Amino acid sequence: MNQLVLYSNVVLGTILLFSYFYIGSKNSGVVEKLWGNIKGLHRKLTIASMIITGITYLFTIYYLGFKSDKLDKKLLNEILKYQIILIIASMLWMPLSIKYLNKKDVLTKIAVILILFIVAISALAIFYKLLTINDNSKYKIMALVGSGMLFFHTFFLDFLNWNYNFFK
Repeated sequence: MNQLVLYSNVVLGTILLFSYFYIGSKNSGVVEKLWGNIKGLHRKLTIASMIITGITYLFTIYYLGFKSDKLDKKLLNEILKYQIILIIASMLWMPLSIKYLNKKDVLTKIAVILILFIVAISALAIFYKLLTINDNSKYKIMALVGSGMLFFHTFFLDFLNWNYNFFK
């Protein structure tokens, strides 16, 4: 069992979710605007993707936390580094987006776009590093599904789609 992977993801992931809840509740007047003009079925599909991505990414955390005893420690630490970057960058998205809504300046817009790009590239790095592991177990395949879904959601729905809809 890799406690560092588990604790890092559980603690930082909990802080991330709490930060969204806390910042959203303190800025309830702009929460609707944070959807970036994503409405109706489009929003429902985005929410469904969030839920599916969250559930399937648990497979990745399970694999790295409980099935990683035989994995190269250097590779495992690289994956953990990308997970930490992804979570910390994700913590910056909401405050930066709210800042942009309050004062539409170009530097904040660039920062929001850059943060979502960093999140997506970190997700891709996690997927790629998992792909390089010489293991054909069902747990690795499930971890690839989870990290693949994370990349799909963060790149296509957050970085491309959300940015387009939020800044138009």
